[in-house]
Amino acid sequence: MTAPSGHPRIRGSALRARSGQTHIGAIVAVLAALTVTLTACAGVPERSAPEKVRAIGGSTAAPVQAPSPQPGADPRAIVLGFLAANVSSLPDHNAAKGFLTPEARNTWLDSPVTVVDAYQVKLPDPSTHVVTVTANQVGTIDQNGIYRPVQQADSGIQRSFGMKRLNGQWRIDKLSPGLVIQLSDFGAYRMHPLYYFDLIQKHLVPDPRYTPLSDQSLATWLLDQLLSQPRPELQLAVLSIPNAVNAKNATVTVDATSQLYVVELPGSSRLDQSSRRRLATQVAFTFNNALITITDNRRPVSIPGITGPFSETDFQSAFGVFHDRPAFYVTDAGMVADQTGKLLDGPLGHRSYGLTSISLAGNPAASDLRAVGVAGSSGRSTLLIGSRKAGLHAVRLPAGPMSRPAWAPGLSEAWLGYGRTLLRVPTSGTPSQVTITGRGNLTGPIISVRFSPDGTRIALVIGGAGRLTQCVIGTVERNASNVRIDNLVPVTPSDLTVTDAAWNDGTTLYVTGSEASGYGVWSVQSDGSAFSKRPAGNFPATPESIAAASGELPWVSSGGAVFIQRSNAWTSPFGGIDATVRGRSPIYLE
Repeated sequence: MTAPSGHPRIRGSALRARSGQTHIGAIVAVLAALTVTLTACAGVPERSAPEKVRAIGGSTAAPVQAPSPQPGADPRAIVLGFLAANVSSLPDHNAAKGFLTPEARNTWLDSPVTVVDAYQVKLPDPSTHVVTVTANQVGTIDQNGIYRPVQQADSGIQRSFGMKRLNGQWRIDKLSPGLVIQLSDFGAYRMHPLYYFDLIQKHLVPDPRYTPLSDQSLATWLLDQLLSQPRPELQLAVLSIPNAVNAKNATVTVDATSQLYVVELPGSSRLDQSSRRRLATQVAFTFNNALITITDNRRPVSIPGITGPFSETDFQSAFGVFHDRPAFYVTDAGMVADQTGKLLDGPLGHRSYGLTSISLAGNPAASDLRAVGVAGSSGRSTLLIGSRKAGLHAVRLPAGPMSRPAWAPGLSEAWLGYGRTLLRVPTSGTPSQVTITGRGNLTGPIISVRFSPDGTRIALVIGGAGRLTQCVIGTVERNASNVRIDNLVPVTPSDLTVTDAAWNDGTTLYVTGSEASGYGVWSVQSDGSAFSKRPAGNFPATPESIAAASGELPWVSSGGAVFIQRSNAWTSPFGGIDATVRGRSPIYLE
């Protein structure tokens, strides 16, 4: 199975205790348990309802019996067996080691994991008995469970397996470190986000990790990873576990009967009350609805506001309360309507600003909302800012090419692409440029700007070589009054022309665009994994923009009309299913 030209990619739907459907096409059932999809359960909340603790490991079923060397097997059969044994939920990969010589078994490392489209195992060299394996690489997972996508230019790999006969049986004696996993075998890996607080200690930020482990092995691995450093691109944007916690001697024990997770964190009792509560919050969300108690020197640690064992449901305020977010869009007349088609009261719905896009932010129960919009023709747009009640006024910024603006979560500043420049505009002040480091060959205009719900990550759609546009994820790094975007990670393939992106939750994005086979909607994780095409029927043209929010149905604008997804179909957001609702630039309240 060969990945399409331009970018080998992980395709398929995934489920991280969230619902989804598998996309069947060129690649079969990849990451089938890792991501929220845009199918029948599109728009479900990022976190599911409380589950049995065993769901943290994905399954309590007995592990599938791993292959073992068969007597008299030839060198190629031994290599095939070794590769098949690479797919295992057991932590030590003893099944794979059974295909190695004792010397190789003592030195071989089972990390990193190389994800390939499908491998081809050649016949052994008749003179050296070396067996060569070739494949197109899709991505890698390191020992910490961090996934990295691989661009097309780096995708071809070749592995050589040196063979040796021992007691009349062939075994692998020389090989590269790490596992090789085919996409068709990769459903065993599941996403288990770690959670860290942002620098203002207000929001939890997910750090997605992948592992096939389950039960006690998974619990131990998760605790080790949480107590280690966050992934490199987040280290300047989130807080690590306090140094007072002795990570070296930390343990977690899962009681098989009560399913209580006892997390021993030496030094945790010496933290102040706020730090203890934040630590408990991180542990609770990382262990995904497990029933937990934290101990220090085997004594329960007091958590402010908590009596007895706890779970993530005791800390919902740190993750955000799900509420009904209203949707809005811009009418043909350049005014703003709500999700029922009713024009907004006040200037936005009754004054013709000539809007082409709008963003609104604030508490839906508040009497007023912050508003920022773009008006005018493409390439000669003007920026307007104000509020729903007072209306909009022009920002002192020369007319030019502008993306749809977005409000930074919790802040009174709007961001937008202004040609090749990223700007932030306070409600009362002068626009300032935001530095973007590491753009690489993505030097074209910025056509979309979207913040993650926690405000720590930002999705940018940027033009590159050959007039193609890609979606990249960067980290928002704030220092006093300064802010910059760093650690850009491309999350869409280079052969896809992206038109817009939206965050469905803290780790999952939806993107619109087109490729050689047509246009549509895709979902992808914030690290570039689980790229998957979603239903796109009923669109009259390439979708131009998309709106999404946790717990809400996604909206798309296409060919001058707006659509909402219900089940597998994109339909009219109100009125008859086949009605045409004219409009553009749908958004959810930010």
